[in-house]
Amino acid sequence: EINFTSDEYSPSLYNGMIYYALYETPDERFYLNEKCQKVYAIPNDEATIFKSKGNKYGVKTSSISENITDPIVLIQPLYKKIQNLEINNWYIATNKSNLKGLLNGYGDTILPFEYSDFKLDELYFDIGETYMALFCYKKVKKKTLVGLMNMHNQKMIPSKYDEISLEECGDFSPKYKVKLNGKFGFYNSFLEEVVACEFDELFFQTFEDYNNGMVAYVQCLNVVKNGKMYLTNFSDYSIKIDPLQYNIGFDLVANNYGFVKKGQKWFAYDLSLIKIDPFNLNIEATETTLDEIIKSDIGEGLQLIHKNERLGILNTNTNKVLVPETLQFIIFTEDQMLIQFEKGKKYYVDIYTNTKYLADKW
Repeated sequence: EINFTSDEYSPSLYNGMIYYALYETPDERFYLNEKCQKVYAIPNDEATIFKSKGNKYGVKTSSISENITDPIVLIQPLYKKIQNLEINNWYIATNKSNLKGLLNGYGDTILPFEYSDFKLDELYFDIGETYMALFCYKKVKKKTLVGLMNMHNQKMIPSKYDEISLEECGDFSPKYKVKLNGKFGFYNSFLEEVVACEFDELFFQTFEDYNNGMVAYVQCLNVVKNGKMYLTNFSDYSIKIDPLQYNIGFDLVANNYGFVKKGQKWFAYDLSLIKIDPFNLNIEATETTLDEIIKSDIGEGLQLIHKNERLGILNTNTNKVLVPETLQFIIFTEDQMLIQFEKGKKYYVDIYTNTKYLADKW
C-alpha cells in the first residue's frame, strides 16, 4: 500500500512503468515504482556511463538531483564494458568472461550474460509499420547462432538459428523465416513458431479470391521437401501448422498449376483451387503429358520448354532460351519476376536481362 504525504506529485508514466513521487521528510525526495521499490532517480537519456577506480563500468545520473548532493548510481560499476542501447534506457553490459547481457536502467537483468553480441535494427514493413528489433547472437561450439527480440513487447525468437530474415506477405503481417542446419521454418508476427525448421525451402505468396462479387485476400505457404512442393493457406494467427498434412506433393510447378508424376503418367492440379481450399482433397486432377505441361500460360511471348523432367523458359518472339531446363518450380510475381532460390537465398530474377535481385533488396 502506498500512503501519500503530499498532493503535490501525481503519478507519471515512464517507459511503461508508473512512478509515484512523494516526500517523506523536508530534506529528502524519492520515487516509488509499481513494485513499491524506493528509487532516488528515474533512468533517463541524461544518465552517463562512468568508470570506477577498479576500472569497472556503471551508470549514474548526470546531474545533481534536487536536495541530493551527489549523482546517484543507477547501475553499480561491476562490468568490463557498458554500452547505452539508446532505447528504453537499456544497456548492453559485458562481464569478465566477455559475455554480454542486457540490463535495464537500474541494473536489473533483462537478458542473461550468455550472448556474444547484440545488434539493434529498425524493421520496416510494407504495411507502413516499423519497430525496433534486437538481434541476439550466441557462440555455441564455434558456431554463431541468432535470435531476435521485439523491443516493443519484449517477445523473443530464441537464439538457436543460423539465420533470421523478415519475409513480407503483401497486406498481411510479415513473417520471420528461420534457418537451422540448412532447413527452414518460420515464426508469425507475434514471434510464435508456426513451422519448425524441416524444409528445404519455404516462401509466401498472397493472391485474391473472388467469391460472390467479393474480394478476399489469401496468404499461401509454399514449402519444398524431398524434391516436392507442398502448399497451404493459413492465417496470421496460425500456430504449429503442418504443410504436408494434405499429402499433395508436386513434382513440377508452372505458375498456377502443379503436376504430379504417378508411374509414367502426369496429372495436373489447378493450384488456385488448392490455395483457396487446401482442405478439399477431392479436387479433380487432369491426366496430362510433359508436352501438354509446357503449354501452360506463363505470360505473353513466353513458352515453357522441358528436358529430363525439368523446365525452362523460351522467348517465342526471339526464339531465345531465357531460362535453361533446370527448374522444377516456376513461379512468377505479379510483375513477372521469376522467384528463384540459391543456397537458401530468395531472388527475384528479370528473365529478359538475367538480372538477380535479393528479395530483401527488391
